[in-house]
Amino acid sequence: MGSLPASVITCKAVVCKEVKKLGQSYKDVIEVMDIQVDVPQDTEIRIKMLSAGICHTDISNIRGFMTKPYHFPKVLGHEGVGIVESLGPEAKGFEVGDMVIAPTYGECGECSSCRSGRTNVCQKYGANDPPMEPDGSSRFSFVDKDGKKQFLYYFLACSTWTQYMVVDSNYAVKLNDYDFPPAHGCILSCAFTTGYGAAWLDGRVRPGDTVAVFGTGSVGLSVSEPAHLRY
Repeated sequence: MGSLPASVITCKAVVCKEVKKLGQSYKDVIEVMDIQVDVPQDTEIRIKMLSAGICHTDISNIRGFMTKPYHFPKVLGHEGVGIVESLGPEAKGFEVGDMVIAPTYGECGECSSCRSGRTNVCQKYGANDPPMEPDGSSRFSFVDKDGKKQFLYYFLACSTWTQYMVVDSNYAVKLNDYDFPPAHGCILSCAFTTGYGAAWLDGRVRPGDTVAVFGTGSVGLSVSEPAHLRY
């Protein structure tokens, strides 16, 4: 199923206007506002969001973590499920109507990191976190009180707290074959995959490995038992 010619979409988004300072409330820096979402370019896809999660990293970013003071205003959010609405001319492997998530890391399947099976830090599609496009533009914008177009920054280059987002297709994963509610699927973007991926897949603890197990007020060591017997 092909994509109809796309046009700029005006929709609602949750925008963080500035870093939250001491004494300010979240209401002081967060606003639901109308934004414009541009047509997807090159290998990008535009997604109609169905559900978005709130990760503590989003809250920390509002407080200034993982950001620069001038990287505002921005559309936050990096957990979410949506439906592909339109495709850039070079986007491959997706069709309009596909249900997708947009993780922070992509996979080429060919570099030594991908082939190793022990890390998801792809050498070609690594951390997808630039705050804007390479040319200094953004697919998100709004019209200020003076009638001028102003760009909005990204967060982890996906920004899911919006009705529509644009993301590079190399950082999108289909969920068509999985039957679960979008609200459950959105945590696959970060919350679940961060913990499960680090402890179970990336760590690949094997019998005989020495590991440190950190918990609340305790540290343990294992040198022989298989990992699945200790969970």
